Amino acid sequence: MGLDLKGYLAYQCFQMLKMEHDLRELYDLLWKEVENFEIKELFRTRSESLGDGVRHLEQALEKLSAGLPLPTRQAGARALEAAPGVLVLMAEKGGHPVTQGILQEHQTFMRLDPSQAVIEIHHLQEADRVEQAEIVAYDSLIGLAEELHEPGVAELLQANRTQEVESRRLLQERRRAVLREYHEAERREAA
Repeated sequence: MGLDLKGYLAYQCFQMLKMEHDLRELYDLLWKEVENFEIKELFRTRSESLGDGVRHLEQALEKLSAGLPLPTRQAGARALEAAPGVLVLMAEKGGHPVTQGILQEHQTFMRLDPSQAVIEIHHLQEADRVEQAEIVAYDSLIGLAEELHEPGVAELLQANRTQEVESRRLLQERRRAVLREYHEAERREAA
C-alpha cells in the first residue's frame, strides 16, 4: 500500500520535527555570535523553548502512527525492518532542507567579516525569517489535520504555531530596538 493522507500528514509533521531539531543548532550558533545581552537571552530562551515544540510534534506523530513505534534518527536496523514505508523514510538522516539552507547561508554571511552591529541585526533577521517559515508551515499542517479530522493533532500543531508567532513578535520587537540604538549611536557620532 502506498502513502495515504494520514501517512502524508505524519511525514510532514516529521519534517517539522527535523526543522525544530535544526533550529536548536541554529539558535545555539546565533547565541554564541552576538554580544548584546538582550539578544543573547532571546536566542537562549528560544532554543530552550524548542523542546515544547518537539514534544508536541512527537505527540502528534504518536497519534498519527496508530500505536506503531516511530523510529528515530538513531533507530536500529531491526526497528526499521518492521516499520511501514513512511516510517522508514522518516528515519532517514539529514536535516530539514529549509533550515539546512539557512545554516549554509549563515556560514557564507559570516565569511564577510561583518561588524558586531551588523551581526546582531542579521541574526535577528535570520531568526525572523525562520519563524515566518515555521508559521507558514504550521498553518498548512493545521489545515490538513483539520481536513483529515485529526483535531488532537491540529491542537498540538496550533500550540506550536502560537509559540512561533510569539517568538517572531519578540524578535521583531528586539530588532526594532537594536536598529533604534544603532541610529542613535550614528547620530551621536555625527554630532
